Amino acid sequence: MLLSHHKKCVACKLLVFIVMSVMLAGCGFRHEAQAKESIMTTKQMTLWEVIDYIGDHLPLKRNKIESLFKITLKKSESSNQYWTFWESAGDVLQSDVHISRIVLGVQNSGDNDLGNLTLNITDSCIKLEQVKQKYNLQLLGTPRGRSLDEETTYETATSWGRLIFGFSERNPGCLSSVGFGK
Repeated sequence: MLLSHHKKCVACKLLVFIVMSVMLAGCGFRHEAQAKESIMTTKQMTLWEVIDYIGDHLPLKRNKIESLFKITLKKSESSNQYWTFWESAGDVLQSDVHISRIVLGVQNSGDNDLGNLTLNITDSCIKLEQVKQKYNLQLLGTPRGRSLDEETTYETATSWGRLIFGFSERNPGCLSSVGFGK
């Protein structure tokens, strides 16, 4: 009887060991996946992945943008009593999409989590048709003839806010900016 009970205890301990090993291995895989996500850089991401990443990590805060792009945002001279603007040179994404400038605008009063982010795109040509394949766009605004930097803008609503895509008069066939806001 005692020997039979001893065999059952050994079997139970073995079963517990197996279950714990599987659980710990699962945690290891989860931590490995989280580590991969946290060390993934924008150089490994497409523009569409960067857009999704930013949308999934709202509210727009300075430290989050600095961490994603591995940059330091500097306070812009454009800041005023209502808004503080932070900006930096950008990064080159996968597929050689070049973000030349990143600007984060944060309200000085009220809810500081309602920031706006603009990514300026240069040295690559993402056509309007490519953007329309990803998003349902509505025409938002057109240039008024004051500058070649004015943009034709298109807007789409997402679950987290608005995305605005700009096409400048300087090169109207290519995406020039992506804006994020509430």
